[in-house]
Amino acid sequence: MTVTNTAAFGQVPNVGHAVLTTAKSAPLSGGTNTVPLFTAGANGSLVNGIAAIPRNTLSNAAHIGVYASTDNGTTVSLVAIGLLAAWTFAASTSPVPLNLVNLNGAVISVTNPLYMPAGMKLYASSSQALADGILVTANGVDL
Repeated sequence: MTVTNTAAFGQVPNVGHAVLTTAKSAPLSGGTNTVPLFTAGANGSLVNGIAAIPRNTLSNAAHIGVYASTDNGTTVSLVAIGLLAAWTFAASTSPVPLNLVNLNGAVISVTNPLYMPAGMKLYASSSQALADGILVTANGVDL
């Protein structure tokens, strides 16, 4: 990206999804059982929302972690976290989506985006296994 003195505006929508089925024993640290979620564009990206929802009954609450990596997941750093509430599937109920927060405690949003340089990838994990999976979605724009 050319260096200028003008603002960089989002150019192309970028959405990533991950389905988490395996539990990560230490959800706040790096390592195994992370699933690719989002890849920044060639000029970087702004992620303006990360949400999670169970796809079936979730018997126990689950810590959802999102990690950033610049080396295809070999080394990951925690950048967002949240606690997804337990939920029992029923025709008359709907699970409450979890909007993840960054490490300063603010919900990732249009006014509080997660900045990602070119080549950075996000990975997600859950502290609870769920055969049908926990769906995590990251919404953003490529710069």
